[in-house]
Amino acid sequence: MLIVQFITIVTERAIYLRKALIYKIFFHFISVLGIHIWMFFLVPYITSHSFGETAPVLFYLIKCLHMLLSAYQIRCGYPKRILGNVFTKGYSLANYIAFKIYMEIPFLYILRTMLDWVCIDTTLTVMEWIKMEDIFQSVFIVRCYRQMDTDFPVLRGEPKALYSKLLIGGTIILILIALIWSPLFLFALVGTVGKPNIPQKADIAVKINHYEPIYVSQSNSDILQFSNSDFQKLTNRIILDNYASDSMMLYDAVDVTAIKFYENSISLWNMPPPDKERLLHDLSNGAKLDIHLTLTLKCNLTPEAVIYETTYTLTENKVHTRDKLIRLMTANFSNEKVIVPNILPKFITVQRQQANAKFIKDYDGRQHIRLDG
Repeated sequence: MLIVQFITIVTERAIYLRKALIYKIFFHFISVLGIHIWMFFLVPYITSHSFGETAPVLFYLIKCLHMLLSAYQIRCGYPKRILGNVFTKGYSLANYIAFKIYMEIPFLYILRTMLDWVCIDTTLTVMEWIKMEDIFQSVFIVRCYRQMDTDFPVLRGEPKALYSKLLIGGTIILILIALIWSPLFLFALVGTVGKPNIPQKADIAVKINHYEPIYVSQSNSDILQFSNSDFQKLTNRIILDNYASDSMMLYDAVDVTAIKFYENSISLWNMPPPDKERLLHDLSNGAKLDIHLTLTLKCNLTPEAVIYETTYTLTENKVHTRDKLIRLMTANFSNEKVIVPNILPKFITVQRQQANAKFIKDYDGRQHIRLDG
C-alpha cells in the first residue's frame, strides 16, 4: 500500500507539471474507485477485520479529504505558471526553517528536480537545470537572511549575549544529540519491550559427544504461566542475590513461565554394545569428552524455534564425574547419582531468535543437572 501511495504522489505531481486537466479527471475517478474497492472489499477480505476499526476509518477520512481537495483543484484548474514551491512564497524565519527541513529529507529534492525537468518543456540540459535549482536555492536562503536581519536587527560588531547563544545553539545541540542517539535507543529497545514471548513447547536433550542422547524430554502442558503472587514469591527468594534481583526487575509476571521436565527420559538409552565399549574406553583413558545440553523452545511470537546449547567438559574434578559414569554404566543395577554442575541454567531469556542463559544460583545454592542410574 505504501508503494501505491508513493506512485500516486509521483503521478499527481507529473500531471500537475504538465497541466493535463483531462488526465487529472481520469486519474481522480480511478483513485476514488480504487480506494473504495480497497477499503470496503479487499482489506476486510485479506485481513479478516471489519472496516469499523480505528486505523481504517482514520485512513479513509484522510483519503476523503485528499479526494475533496483534488476535486476542488479540478474545478479551479491548474495555474498558468508554476514557480518555486510552497516554502519559497515568503522569506520569513518559518519559510527558512521549512525549506531547510525539506532540503534535508533524503532524495526528495533531487527527485522533485528530476521530475520537474522531465515534465516541463525546457531547452536546458539536466546539469544546467540542476545548476539553476542550486542558484535558486542559494538566492532564496540569502533573501531569508536579509529578511531576518530586518526582523531581528542587531548592532554590528556587538558580541552575542550568552542567553541568546544558549537558547539557539543549545537547542540545536540537543536536537542533534537526539537525532544521533534516538536510533541507537530504538534498536536497543526493540528486543526488550513489546508483547510477552511465551514458550508454547520445550524440548531438552542431554548427550555425551556424538553418542545417543542420555536424557530426552518434552514439555507441552507443563509450561505454567506465573501469577502475580508466584512472581512476588520468586523475587522475595532471590532478593539477596543482586545479580538475580537486577535481572528480574526487567520483567513482569506476564513475561515469566515455569517449564517442568520429568526426571525420567521419554526414550531409553539404547546404545549399541560397540559404542558403549568405546565410551567406557574413552572415560577410562581420559579422552576429551563433552556433555552437551540442548534446549529447544517454540514461542508464540517467533516463527522459528529458539535453541539454547551449552557444553560441560568432563575432567578429573572434585565430584569425580568420570568415575561415577563408569560405575553407572558397568553395574547391572546402581543407585549411583552423577552430578553435572553448571549445565542446566535456572533462568533463560528469549530475545528475538536467540536464547540467553542467566546462571543464578538455586535457592539451595546449587545449579546442576543430575543423571540417575
